[in-house]
Amino acid sequence: MKHVLPIGSIAIPDDWEDRTTYQFVSQPKKGLEVPMAAGRAVNVNATRTSVLLARAPIPEGSTIEDFLRNQIDELKKALPGLKVNSRDPWSHAQLGAVQTVDVTFEIGPGMPVRQLQFYFATKAPHTYATLTLSCNAKQYDQQQSEMQQIFASYVGA
Repeated sequence: MKHVLPIGSIAIPDDWEDRTTYQFVSQPKKGLEVPMAAGRAVNVNATRTSVLLARAPIPEGSTIEDFLRNQIDELKKALPGLKVNSRDPWSHAQLGAVQTVDVTFEIGPGMPVRQLQFYFATKAPHTYATLTLSCNAKQYDQQQSEMQQIFASYVGA
């Protein structure tokens, strides 16, 4: 199956799952940023927010709760020290209660990340749209308003 994206096209076998992902990041607030350097991960700027919008297929016979429990278990395995801050749904003006996973983890010594994962039901069966917002955990209080605005702006396709 051919997928035409804004940056080009690729041929994918028909039996593969579509997990289309779009990522956006806010402008750095200070200094230069080197996107990638040999042998190093992405440079993390203290006030930069990352927005990821993707599809999450839920296995047939599973509920969103089953999926999220498994998601948290897998995150804990991959990110030792991961802290679940909340699983309380966020309220969206048009869509009502939205399943939410709010976590904090370190990507390196002294580099904490606060990540909010929102799961919006879609028209497609067993498929959710995921909106993931990440920022430096030390800057979360300053970034929270911007993150709430992005969450509130979500409109399903």
